[in-house]
This record gives sequence, structure tokens and C-alpha cells, in this order.
Amino acid sequence: MELKINDGLYALCARTDIYIQEIEEYIEMHKISPDEISYTATMLVERYQFEIQDFILEHERKPLSHELVCSNWIELFDLFISKGLNPNLVISDREGSWYNIMDALFSVRNGEISLPILKKLLEIGGNPNLMLYDETLFDRVDFEIVFGAVEQEDREFYDIWVKFWLLLMGYGGRLSNGHDALKLKNGNSYEIFKNYERLSFNLEFTNEDWYMHIFLKDSGEEIAFL
Repeated sequence: MELKINDGLYALCARTDIYIQEIEEYIEMHKISPDEISYTATMLVERYQFEIQDFILEHERKPLSHELVCSNWIELFDLFISKGLNPNLVISDREGSWYNIMDALFSVRNGEISLPILKKLLEIGGNPNLMLYDETLFDRVDFEIVFGAVEQEDREFYDIWVKFWLLLMGYGGRLSNGHDALKLKNGNSYEIFKNYERLSFNLEFTNEDWYMHIFLKDSGEEIAFL
């Protein structure tokens, strides 16, 4: 689907000093459609992910909330969701690029933003197996997990990726080839991955291979492995 972004809504949201009531009134006054809201949300996240990367490169530290676009992502997305945001909308532009809000969140280097928002989107019907161009969202994320395990240029960012991956599995994400992304242990189900805050993992490397172990933080119980 090709859409044109609503410049007025985007301008209200793409700042650090956002006012939720003002944004809500604008949406209602201008009868902004759910698709326009979904596109605006996606473009805001796309902008944020590049801003945060550039900021880290320039300042060698993470930005504070007031230093980049939008100071209250959670409240803003609560508003977007209440106004019909569609997490499964795939948007294309005239240049042939395509965008989806869940896919955009995967590239955000801030788990305090990407993970709770992803969970909200999955809870309202976001499809972890959504087809994005020529692969599913889950397959794309799984590929990055598997091939990023060894290099891990940024361990903290990789940790966010793993929790993102687990969340997708918790809400039904599965490999399209029919194989299991993880092997579950001790009678656990994928439902346990919905509570990503309770989980941790470690990586074990051998001369020929590597393995991932997923644990419960509180008890240390291993619940899954790769």
C-alpha cells in the first residue's frame, strides 16, 4: 500500500516536547485515518533509529530522552493504538522501499522503547509472521539473531534483539521452514516468552559451533536452548 505521510501530524510528533492532548485533538479535527497514523508512527521510529545511531557516533554515549525526537514514546503509542494504529500495515513508497512499524522497531537501539511498544502491538493483533517483501518478520529477526551471535559488535543491542525475538515467539512467531527456532525444556511453552523481562540468556562457544541457553532470571532455570 502506498501512502502519503500527514505532514501536520508528523510535525506535532517529531519533537522532544510533544503534547499528547494537542496530537489527539489534531487527529480528531483532521479525521486522520488509521493508515495515516500507522505511517506516521513508522516514519517516527525510522527517524529515531537513525538519530540515535548518529548521536552515539558523535557523542560516544546514549542520548537522554530530551535530546532526540519524542520524549514519551509509550504514551504516544498508546494514543496511536487508541486511534486505530495497524501493526500489520506494510507501506511502500514511490522509490520502491517498504516499511512496517514492527520491523522498524527492530532496529531501535533502545529496549526501553522498542520492547514494550512491540509487546503492545503484538497484543492488539500484530502478526509476528507478517510477510515483508520476500520474507516474514520472524524469519528476518531470526536471521539476525543467528548470524549476529558470533560477531556481536554491540552486546547490549544484541540483548535487545534476543528479547525482541523471544517476544515474537511468545506471540506465535515461527520459522517458515517448519524448524524450531528454539528447543523448549521442562514442559515450558512459548507463552513464557511473553514475559521477556523475566528472561536472560548466555552464549556458549566451542571450536566448531555455538549454543544459546535461555534462563529465568529469578530461579536460574534453563527453559530453552538453541
